[in-house]
Amino acid sequence: MSAPTDVEVVRVPLGTIDTALVEPADWERPESFAEFRDGFVWIGRLSSLRWRAAVKKYTTYAVHVLPGNRMLRIHRAVMGARAAQIIDHFDGNGRHNWRRNLRATTYSGNAANRRPLHGSTRFKGVAWHRGSGKFEAYVRHRGRKRHLGLFETAEEAAHAYDVAAVAIWGEMARPNFALLAQQHLFVNEPSTTAPAAYTT
Repeated sequence: MSAPTDVEVVRVPLGTIDTALVEPADWERPESFAEFRDGFVWIGRLSSLRWRAAVKKYTTYAVHVLPGNRMLRIHRAVMGARAAQIIDHFDGNGRHNWRRNLRATTYSGNAANRRPLHGSTRFKGVAWHRGSGKFEAYVRHRGRKRHLGLFETAEEAAHAYDVAAVAIWGEMARPNFALLAQQHLFVNEPSTTAPAAYTT
């Protein structure tokens, strides 16, 4: 994917090693806000806070610890998220926080967009099936694992997963093969590669 040429970003230090990317307008906006489940609402300027990296299972987020040990995530403040809203990073990278890379979604849509974890294959929705000596394709949807079939190769099983994932989650799906995504779904996909940056 190509970098957006019309968007500048601020590099936000997350400790001594990592950085997050935010658009300057969001970084300096005086009335950014985020709502928490306990009813607490934070309103303020992102640039006035000290940010750090929070490493999670699937990605790393930019966070600031508020009073009461509340974790303010920068992407939620950029989007002005309400307590029940789920904000997803289109590219799956929690450090890329420009608006075109963020979208409101559901728990299911957020899970569909996750990168695969290390398993018996490198593909999402594919596992080695010991009993048959083949690769199983499956998709998890609405709390259930749905069997899609057994295949001779991991690539065939991954294609089966991709077709099912796109049918279920549409643009929220993270197919194993980008070509399938481009051909069938993401013709107007926003760019998620980091734009040109300057450092604060």
